[in-house]
Amino acid sequence: MKLSQSVKASSVLQDDRKTVFMEVLRRRVLNRRLPPGTALDELALVQEFGLSRPPIREVLRTLAAEGYIVLEAHQAPRVMHVNHTAMRDFFQAAPLVYDATLQLAALHSTPEDISTLRQIQDRYRNVLDGEIDELLYVAHELYVALGSLASNVFLLPSVKRLLIDHVRFEKAWHQCLTRAHALRVRGMICLLHDQIVDAVEARSQMRVSHLVRRSMRAARRWAHSAIVTSNMPPTESAGIVPPRA
Repeated sequence: MKLSQSVKASSVLQDDRKTVFMEVLRRRVLNRRLPPGTALDELALVQEFGLSRPPIREVLRTLAAEGYIVLEAHQAPRVMHVNHTAMRDFFQAAPLVYDATLQLAALHSTPEDISTLRQIQDRYRNVLDGEIDELLYVAHELYVALGSLASNVFLLPSVKRLLIDHVRFEKAWHQCLTRAHALRVRGMICLLHDQIVDAVEARSQMRVSHLVRRSMRAARRWAHSAIVTSNMPPTESAGIVPPRA
């Protein structure tokens, strides 16, 4: 009996370590502590998280399926790249996926769902002038919650994959801003979130669609501004050009 309990406890501890490892690695990718293209050292991960190689590799396969890292034969796992092609693909897909997702969220939302969204949004508002990483984690949580409300097995994985690059793009954009400008942008995004939740509560699919289009136009402007500010190569061939006024 004691042996059985010990084995069970050991299994629970390992599962806990795997969960922690998976969440920590996700966060390090999102906040760019692990920059795009970074090679991951399995041995270093084994030593840091106290896991053997099989559970480490299991987690890496899960994260590869989610789009956080890339696994290739005979090469170290690498953080998914962010380049002009990825940015072009993001701005082609995100408006379509977000629009469909939020319209379905508006269609299916319940009062309990709206309460959850407002709680997340309250947390977002409370960290507006704090660390950008925490702010982006809460925004990520809000959009995952909206994706879940859509109740569509195809859209939620797409939303989660888009959010990986969305969060990394936003982190890069914010790093190009002065503190004062960054705070103004955060306030605008907070207001947008409030309007989205209000539209979902009102079940106004037309309103959420309009808000998605408006937010993606703004994101595209900020992306172009960040590219110019950071002296990155021109991206017109990749489709990243400033929108018309």
